[in-house]
Amino acid sequence: MKKALSIITIVLFFFSCFEKEKTYEELEAEVLCDVLPEVIPEIGSLFIPPPPPPPDSLQNENYKISSDEEFFKLVNEEKEKIKKLAKQKNKYRIGIIDTLRGIDFTYYENEFAKHFNDFKPIFDSLDLRQVNKNEVKNSTLLINLYGSEFLPHITSNHNHNEHTIVSISRVVINDKKNKAFFNLTKGGCIPYTFKIISIRKNNKWILKGIIKDDY
Repeated sequence: MKKALSIITIVLFFFSCFEKEKTYEELEAEVLCDVLPEVIPEIGSLFIPPPPPPPDSLQNENYKISSDEEFFKLVNEEKEKIKKLAKQKNKYRIGIIDTLRGIDFTYYENEFAKHFNDFKPIFDSLDLRQVNKNEVKNSTLLINLYGSEFLPHITSNHNHNEHTIVSISRVVINDKKNKAFFNLTKGGCIPYTFKIISIRKNNKWILKGIIKDDY
C-alpha cells in the first residue's frame, strides 16, 4: 500500500513539473481579468474637474452652487459604490473594444523611465490582436465586446447599457512575469488615456498605479 502511494506521489510530482505553461495571450487575459475590476472604479474619479459656475441666468436664490468639497465627496461616494459592485460577479457592466491596440514599450520605457527602470519586457513591441469573450469570462465585471468599427463612437454610449466603454492596448509583461503594463482609453464626453501598472502578488495581479495621459 505504501509503495503504491509512493508511486502515485512520484507520478503527481512529474505531472506538476510538466504542467502546461501559459501562453502570452493567456497571461495577458489573466492580467485584464484581475486588474480591470480595480481600475474601472478609479478612472471614473481621477482628474475630474469641479463643476463650473452656472450662467448668470441660473444664478438666483433658488440655485445653490455646490462647493468643490461637496462635489468631490459625491465623487468618492460613487467610487466606493462602484468598487463594491466591481468585486461582485456580473454586477457591473462595461464594454471593451475587442481589438487590443498594438504597443511599442520602448517609448514608455524612455519617456517614463522612473516607472520602468527595472522592467524588462518579454516583448518590446506587440501587434494588435483580437480578444474573445472566453478570455474575459473570469473577470468579476460583466464585459461586452464591441468590434473596432465602434471605436470612432467611443465618446458616445448611446444605444448601449454599459456603465462605461473602454479601449485597451496589448499588455506588456516583464520577463519575471510579475509586472505588467497597458494603456486604457475611457470613453465619455472627454475621453482620457491612462497608463496602468500592475504587479503579481499571491498568485493574483493587482493594481499598482494609474497615470493619466491627455487623449
